[in-house]
Amino acid sequence: MLSEVYKTLLLAVCCFSAVDGFRNVCSGSDLSVRSNLDVKQLSELLKEDPCTHVAGDVVIENLTDIAIPIEVYKRVRHVHGSIIIANNTNISSPIHFPSLRSINASLLPCILVLFNENVKFSVGGQFSKALTQHPIKFAVLKNKNRVIDMNDYNLWYLAGHPARTFLIDSSLSAEICLEDVFKPLAGIMGFLFVALASALSTILFYDRSN
Repeated sequence: MLSEVYKTLLLAVCCFSAVDGFRNVCSGSDLSVRSNLDVKQLSELLKEDPCTHVAGDVVIENLTDIAIPIEVYKRVRHVHGSIIIANNTNISSPIHFPSLRSINASLLPCILVLFNENVKFSVGGQFSKALTQHPIKFAVLKNKNRVIDMNDYNLWYLAGHPARTFLIDSSLSAEICLEDVFKPLAGIMGFLFVALASALSTILFYDRSN
């Protein structure tokens, strides 16, 4: 059953990536580390073409007092699965997905960051779409340090449109970025600017005529 699910995910990723430029499809297990012993195997991926599309969950868990080769996540653009960061202590290298554009999860939240200490996680500014069948889209719980900041929160919030359900118990103080309000305001301001520019052009034209 699991193999059939993986094949379906892989096919979906291949079809999607066919129109998305250079791509290298990897399984989520290739990019996952479940103990300190797996870090060396993850480092071996640095010798291969970087993964751009991932089929399956990326899981980073049970790591203690170690650095991981975060460069393997540098080119990841699309994840068909969830990103799970759980039960880690003192990961010295911040976990960062700078090129991530979308997460298409299924039964779990798109991003889960749980039970960590001295761990930092972030995605790049291109992150714009997060989809899942789960009622919670992002979960950041039971961490002993602040894992995300307000900028991360607002970025995730926009990516989670229209159902942006967070489960957060950190001390993060964040104001929701209400793009539903800002977009109409931006449209109104744009209209007023065009109208003002047209009026000034008309005045200048008649002044020259006179």
